[in-house]
Amino acid sequence: YNEYKSYLRMLVLLIILGIAASLTPKDQIRIKAELNKAPSSLKEAYQLTVAKSLLNDLDSSVCDFVSKNMDSGLDNAYYASYVAKIAGCTVKVDVDSIRSELKSDNIKNVFKAATTLANFGHDLGENVVPSVVELVKKEDTVMAHSLAYMVASLYPEDVPKVLSDSVEDIAHRADTVGDAMSFEGGLIETAMFLKGALAVSGKVKTPLLSEAMVTKFSNYILRNRYKQGLANVFYTLTALDVLSNNGIVVPTRFEVLENSATFTKNSEFLKIAILNPLGLSVSDSKLTIKSAVSPLTGDNLLAKDTLSSESGVFNVPKTTSKRGIYNVEVEGAVPSGFISPPNAKFPAKVIVDAQISNPSLKLTDTDDNRVLANSDLSKAPLKAKADISTRFTLEFYVSDGTDNIAIHQAFVRFTNKKTNQDVFFIAQADLTKKYTVDLNFRTTAAKSFKSIGGEYLVDLIVGDATIAASQTKNIASLTLDFPDSKEFVPSESRAAKPEITHMFREKEKRPPQVVSLAFTALIFVPALAVVIAWARLGANVSNFKVSIFSIGFHAGLILIMAIYVNFFLGVDMFVTIKCLSIVSIVTFLCGNRLLSSIAAAKKVK
Repeated sequence: YNEYKSYLRMLVLLIILGIAASLTPKDQIRIKAELNKAPSSLKEAYQLTVAKSLLNDLDSSVCDFVSKNMDSGLDNAYYASYVAKIAGCTVKVDVDSIRSELKSDNIKNVFKAATTLANFGHDLGENVVPSVVELVKKEDTVMAHSLAYMVASLYPEDVPKVLSDSVEDIAHRADTVGDAMSFEGGLIETAMFLKGALAVSGKVKTPLLSEAMVTKFSNYILRNRYKQGLANVFYTLTALDVLSNNGIVVPTRFEVLENSATFTKNSEFLKIAILNPLGLSVSDSKLTIKSAVSPLTGDNLLAKDTLSSESGVFNVPKTTSKRGIYNVEVEGAVPSGFISPPNAKFPAKVIVDAQISNPSLKLTDTDDNRVLANSDLSKAPLKAKADISTRFTLEFYVSDGTDNIAIHQAFVRFTNKKTNQDVFFIAQADLTKKYTVDLNFRTTAAKSFKSIGGEYLVDLIVGDATIAASQTKNIASLTLDFPDSKEFVPSESRAAKPEITHMFREKEKRPPQVVSLAFTALIFVPALAVVIAWARLGANVSNFKVSIFSIGFHAGLILIMAIYVNFFLGVDMFVTIKCLSIVSIVTFLCGNRLLSSIAAAKKVK
């Protein structure tokens, strides 16, 4: 048990280490399939061409598409320059117009112009990096710095110290989650920063990012390799390319090839490689086998040794063919410019062919110790009847051809032919590695079989992580007769539930449309009554004197009424009081002045 527990622990560790790995052959096949489409724009043609070239899957027909769809403009020239450089196309562009963009106050235009001219092999002219530095000071973003780094790497002059010194500072703006680093802008911003920062590092011939930073950025990029969409694939591959080919600080990792950590009788070597993020092996590297020990027996699977390889792929011979699980730990050494891979721990196992040997099945009547049936199972499965007085005894060995072995799983399965319900019993091994299943139906009828009789198929099943294939052998067909035998009742948890129907409240009856219109008309009756009353009382509207205070007073009254209406419609009390306090003060002051002027006018008369 401890051996399998150790194996599971090592397997989990291997999975965790494999999360941040490199492109596998399966990844490349999946990505190539996603890139297998025709471009619909120059931008797509550019992204497809770059991505396919990194996977050595270039399609030369893209040149025809570019020549037919080429148009003026800096963006189109930028896209076409990459296609022309990679696929060898002939593309005509307005060089003078592109060179004029080098003086733009937009850093993206400067970057695209400089890159386009460089891709077409044209002279970049006067160094514009100092002006780019000034643009970065104004636009202090991760993307602006990334573009500035790439522009600076294109010119033969030295990179300004202010740019090279800012690389690590910009990297510290990234968010760290676990063992991965990325910027707020996601994959695009992170990929562009890596491309620019590592380009400058190559120009100054000094790693401007620490190994820990590069490894964490690499982990983030690799975790995006499963994202779909052309843009995601493009930026993932371009970032992996610059991580793998910068020659300054290249992360590496171990990869067990061809499932060679599982040894069979036909396999003699553990194949392990040191790979860069693109999945290519690192040449002139070294591998040290630190240990390869079985935690159960202490046997060594591999000899402790240091191996060298020009190709970066190592074939390590096994030193034993003894069945078991081994814990392997390896260490690597890589040339200058590469980050040594962290020590890798992973499980390896030696598996053998195994078969069931010397089986015997005996049915005994427990009441009088009479043997009811006895078979060595060499010809056909045993067919018999059994009841609660029957004892079922199965004995067998598992052999690897030379010796009897102990295995992890051995059990007997009873399957009811009518209901397909399974009942399992575990086989127990003794010191001689003989396995036994001993059943007394008197005690198991109710407990295991739930008193459900009928015909059962009996299968013997053995399996283990260190045998080539599990074995299933049909050993008997038993008709079990239990007293008070019950019919099989499906579990309520699996039965269909009653259909749930929802009863929504029925719509209330509404009055006819005529009643609604009549009620609406009655609302205006009070207003009509007021107008009639004013006319009977002799209200003189022409006597209204136009002044700031009279207008303010009457407007205030109207606003107060409007505030009350809004309160009635749903405005809360606090907003209502706040509005009333403002409007009421103005209305009071205007009303006071209006009434004073009216009183003064009456005194004059």
